[in-house]
Amino acid sequence: MGVEDPYDGEPPYTFECTECGERVEADTRPGPCSNCGGRMRNISRSREK
Repeated sequence: MGVEDPYDGEPPYTFECTECGERVEADTRPGPCSNCGGRMRNISRSREK
Protein backbone atom coordinates (compact mmCIF):
# COMPACT_ATOMS: atom_id res chain seq x y z
CA MET A 1 0.00 0.00 0.00
CA GLY A 2 1.57 3.29 -1.13
CA VAL A 3 1.46 6.71 0.46
CA GLU A 4 -0.24 9.48 -1.52
CA ASP A 5 2.19 12.22 -2.59
CA PRO A 6 0.63 15.65 -1.83
CA TYR A 7 3.28 17.39 -3.97
CA ASP A 8 1.50 16.82 -7.29
CA GLY A 9 1.49 20.08 -9.25
CA GLU A 10 -1.75 19.40 -11.16
CA PRO A 11 -5.33 20.25 -10.08
CA PRO A 12 -6.97 19.41 -7.84
CA TYR A 13 -4.41 20.84 -5.48
CA THR A 14 -3.90 19.76 -1.87
CA PHE A 15 -4.32 22.54 0.70
CA GLU A 16 -3.32 22.18 4.35
CA CYS A 17 -4.41 24.32 7.29
CA THR A 18 -1.47 26.09 8.93
CA GLU A 19 -3.19 25.80 12.34
CA CYS A 20 -4.64 22.29 12.64
CA GLY A 21 -3.20 20.37 9.65
CA GLU A 22 -6.60 19.61 8.06
CA ARG A 23 -6.14 18.76 4.35
CA VAL A 24 -8.56 19.31 1.48
CA GLU A 25 -8.35 19.01 -2.30
CA ALA A 26 -9.61 21.88 -4.46
CA ASP A 27 -9.03 23.40 -7.91
CA THR A 28 -8.66 26.89 -6.40
CA ARG A 29 -7.63 28.19 -2.98
CA PRO A 30 -10.39 27.48 -0.47
CA GLY A 31 -11.44 29.98 2.17
CA PRO A 32 -10.58 29.50 5.83
CA CYS A 33 -10.28 25.99 7.23
CA SER A 34 -13.70 24.46 7.85
CA ASN A 35 -12.31 22.72 10.93
CA CYS A 36 -10.73 25.62 12.84
CA GLY A 37 -10.90 28.77 10.66
CA GLY A 38 -7.13 28.81 10.05
CA ARG A 39 -5.35 29.81 6.81
CA MET A 40 -5.10 27.16 4.10
CA ARG A 41 -1.83 26.86 2.16
CA ASN A 42 -1.16 25.01 -1.07
CA ILE A 43 1.18 22.08 -0.35
CA SER A 44 0.95 20.68 -3.89
CA ARG A 45 4.20 22.44 -4.81
CA SER A 46 7.44 21.65 -3.09
CA ARG A 47 8.74 24.51 -0.93
CA GLU A 48 12.37 23.55 -1.61
CA LYS A 49 14.37 25.53 -4.17
